[in-house]
Amino acid sequence: MTGEVGKLHPVAKKCIWWAIAALVLGSILVGYTTSVTVWFLNRADQDPASGADFVNAVVSIARLTLNPLGASLIAAAVVIQVLAPKDEAGRDEEDDLYSGPRGHRLDDPSQSN
Repeated sequence: MTGEVGKLHPVAKKCIWWAIAALVLGSILVGYTTSVTVWFLNRADQDPASGADFVNAVVSIARLTLNPLGASLIAAAVVIQVLAPKDEAGRDEEDDLYSGPRGHRLDDPSQSN
């Protein structure tokens, strides 16, 4: 085994960070949906019913979708990590794209000489 055991693919790492953010925000919304709605109703000046329905709908949609989105992103990160192409040295294909002159991406046509 080489020292590459704990190295995550860059895309998998981004998926993990977005998953953590989605799970934390979704968990906060699950716990505080009522508090957010009551806070909005207390801040409304005129007709709170019109805005309350909108806020309740947005918060409910976010609350119901953020936790499954976070779980899906974690699953995607696992799949990316397992299926990412690696060479014999254990390097990702993404590492090879930046091995051009002066650190330019080899597949970027705008950086041609």
